[in-house]
This record gives sequence, C-alpha cells and structure tokens, in this order.
Amino acid sequence: MRERLRLIGPYGAGSQNDFDDMVFQHSGCGVIALADLFFYLEQRKKWREAGESSHPDFFRQSGVQYRSELEKLWHSFPLRRFGLGVDGFSLARSFNRRARALGSPFRARWGSFCTAEALRRAIYSMLQRDIPVILSVGPGFALEGRRGLPLRRHGASAGEARDHYMTVVGLSRRAEGDVLLLASWGELYEAEFSAYLSGRAHPPVFGTLLSSVLIIE
Repeated sequence: MRERLRLIGPYGAGSQNDFDDMVFQHSGCGVIALADLFFYLEQRKKWREAGESSHPDFFRQSGVQYRSELEKLWHSFPLRRFGLGVDGFSLARSFNRRARALGSPFRARWGSFCTAEALRRAIYSMLQRDIPVILSVGPGFALEGRRGLPLRRHGASAGEARDHYMTVVGLSRRAEGDVLLLASWGELYEAEFSAYLSGRAHPPVFGTLLSSVLIIE
C-alpha cells in the first residue's frame, strides 16, 4: 500500500538564518514555523478561489509584510531575549489569540504526552484538512547513538535536526513505514516517521512532551 498526503497549496518555509539577529538565528525556528502556518491558513481561501493552477507565491509577493508580521510575532514572546526559544504551549496560546482576533474557528493545543498512534492520527487528519503540522524535535531526542532526527534531501543524507521546530507538509504511507515531508530552513526534507517516534522516547516521559506537534482542531 502506498498513499501520499500533501498540502494543496505551495508551502515556502521561511528560515531564521535569513535574519541578522543572532538570538533569532539560534532560537527563532518556532516563530518561523508559526508565522508560516498563519500565512498558509490565511491564504487558503484566496488560493481556492483562484484555482490550484494559479497559486500566488506569497513569500515573494508579500515579503515585506511577511517580515513585518514575523518580527511582531517574535517580539510577542518575552523569553526570546534569553535565547530560550518558544515552547509548544506558548505556540498554542499565540495561535489561539490570532485565531480569535480573526474570527477563525480553529483552535490549537500542544500534543503533550501523545502516544505514537495519537500523533499519527493527528498528523494524518490535519494534512487531510490541508493544515500544516508544526512538529518539534526536542532537545533530548536521541536515536541509536545519533543526536538528532536523520534528514534526507533528494534521496541523500542531509544531516540531522535536534532541538528544532519543523513543519510537516506531507506524508507518504508505505508498506515499509510512513515518511514525513518536512519544511524548514527554507527547504524540504524527508524523515522516517518511525525514527521520529523512536527518538522522541528520550528522555523518558519528558521526551513525548518536548517532541510533539501543534494539534489544530
């Protein structure tokens, strides 16, 4: 069996490496992921009205607006100045504030202590509804002696991700196991879902708190 889910619209992930602020470069991945999510959800209606063949590249067309919104979002997290990044619960609160202000029916929660099956169902359900999935590879992530989630690009190894937020924009369900399509650092990567599930078991208990997803319902 092989089945592939993918977001309907284009997803041009931003990158904290494009900014001069060294703290943002180190700790801004969660804010980037949240800003990209906001932009995607707010553009979906326009894409659907225009038709799939005429999706606008909103990162090029709205570059100034995107950067301005991103900076405002970054400054809304007070712990940013200490280089601590953004926790999943704060991402959920920020999303819900924005949703209420826009009159959106969406609400978010951080998937703390989710089982592997609950995590799989949440990701699958969101992609079916054309909603990007913010995913965290926690600071304690460990996998068979490796210190991060192994990534691939174009079939070749592309390093590892650890203590980092990425966005699931697609998922391939294969007989040998599910493969996640992940957006981060302005690029697209692939990762074995089984590897993510194994690595998030570290450290015990807290691994499933720190390595999880933002669930939007």
